[in-house]
Amino acid sequence: MPKKEVLAGVLFIIILTMSRLAQADSRWEYWTSFGFTNSVSDNVTLKVAPELRYKGGSSGHYYTRVDMGFDWEVNKWLILGSYYRHVEEKKKDKWEIEKRPHLNATIKGKLFGLAISNRGRLEYRITEDDDFFRYRNKLTLKAAKKTLFEIQPYIADEPFYDFDADEFNKNRLYAGFGCTIFNKLKADLYYILESRRKDGHWRDFNILGINFIYPF
Repeated sequence: MPKKEVLAGVLFIIILTMSRLAQADSRWEYWTSFGFTNSVSDNVTLKVAPELRYKGGSSGHYYTRVDMGFDWEVNKWLILGSYYRHVEEKKKDKWEIEKRPHLNATIKGKLFGLAISNRGRLEYRITEDDDFFRYRNKLTLKAAKKTLFEIQPYIADEPFYDFDADEFNKNRLYAGFGCTIFNKLKADLYYILESRRKDGHWRDFNILGINFIYPF
């Protein structure tokens, strides 16, 4: 059997297992997105990425967002991005809307056989009750060379700083891998240990997710 079909079958089983596991426990979540990219020019890329999020237990679907924007590859080690994110989140049986423009700057390179990237993101969060800035910094270490089935494992850490609360109130620790399924279709499967701070206390949540990316 061709490698691509084997990989597709393995991914299907993983996705099914992930969704089942995420539905079973209220401290588990399942996220899925499908991103589309298009090269506007040699160094500018348009990206559109809708995402759905589900809580475990009986909560179900609670979050929908759509990202749309551009990445500008300034040179081999710097990428600048300008995006707008539309968010709809269910809170206490009510769907609330958030408008979130954000600016990104990613520095990347290679060291000791690893592909290293550091993305800084400044968000302006416009909610129904308030508006404020938040900063996120995601440091990613990825295998520079792809392994069997073109799988590329990675780990990452992303702290969140809330300027309104004047504190770090969230952190995400990632472990996952990217791969190419068919032709241009790529997938990214990941696990996140997310720590959220509320009323001075930290609480951990488990997140299983998959992102699909297709250039058109």
